Amino acid sequence: MDINSYAPKRIFLGLILAFVVLFSTLMYYLWHLGTNQETAIYRFLFTGIIVSGFIVMGFISVVLGSMVVTILRAQTMSVPLLQNLMRITIGYFFPIVMQIGKVLRIQKNHIMQSFIQVNNQMVLAKQIKVPAEDMLMLLPHCVQDANCKYKITRDIDNCKLCGKCPVNDLITLSSKHGINMRVATGGTLARQIVKSLRPRVILAVACERDLVSGIIDSMPLPVYGILNVRPNGPCFNTHVIIEEIEKAIEQFKAYPPTWSELNEAEQAANK
Repeated sequence: MDINSYAPKRIFLGLILAFVVLFSTLMYYLWHLGTNQETAIYRFLFTGIIVSGFIVMGFISVVLGSMVVTILRAQTMSVPLLQNLMRITIGYFFPIVMQIGKVLRIQKNHIMQSFIQVNNQMVLAKQIKVPAEDMLMLLPHCVQDANCKYKITRDIDNCKLCGKCPVNDLITLSSKHGINMRVATGGTLARQIVKSLRPRVILAVACERDLVSGIIDSMPLPVYGILNVRPNGPCFNTHVIIEEIEKAIEQFKAYPPTWSELNEAEQAANK
């Protein structure tokens, strides 16, 4: 699935804004209720709740405001703590956003695609550059031909490179760039793989549900999500867009310096 066909980021951001409005309305109602209480203890209790609520609201507003500016201007964030806070915040907001979207009758897949878009923008904003060996391409088992008897879930080298499914091209791509590639049957195996390899960046290919789950579970580890293509329905002989994956690899891969760059660095050091 081409990234240009994902649901737009404004869906997720709009639903977060809806939550902010609802929360602010609730705070105003509590404030109004508290000021009409005659008993001092109730006024004190309501005041405490309202102050706490506005502190939380202020924190959320700063984080979300920074996130919106980052996305709209497609710019980077120079504060690492704020970068991580933005990604963790959208992860915590996701269940709330899904419930608001359900009330507004917005399709689940559209919300999840929008979430993936927002997450990817946050990851790109970090301007991460890592050696190839510190990257992990994590794939679902359904990219392999369902009738193939050489299963690659535990060992990629079992693939015979016949070309009947995308695995051949994916192995070629991972070898070309020197990055790790693994196939997972579910979240448990995916977590084991991540724990074993300890990558600094993950390029994850999956359906909307699995991508969202993996992104949230892995926070604050950067996960760049890429949706698979499902011409035969979910979880069966799925495809991938190789060009989209390679573009993502090039976004994060730290290439060795050229001779001219090395000479310039040496000259600068000798001055």
